[in-house]
Amino acid sequence: MERYTGPREKTWKANVLVPVENSDQVARVYGLLRDLAYPKGFVRLLGLTGARN
Repeated sequence: MERYTGPREKTWKANVLVPVENSDQVARVYGLLRDLAYPKGFVRLLGLTGARN
């Protein structure tokens, strides 16, 4: 059996859409979101106001 010794890069891209009502919410989890998406994915923030029509 042959062993693979090359780099262990993720084979999937984490593309994340995050609903946000308050910028403090993002500040607390930004590092985690960034690490999930790195190196080829992305994080998109969707600003919500909380107001209803």
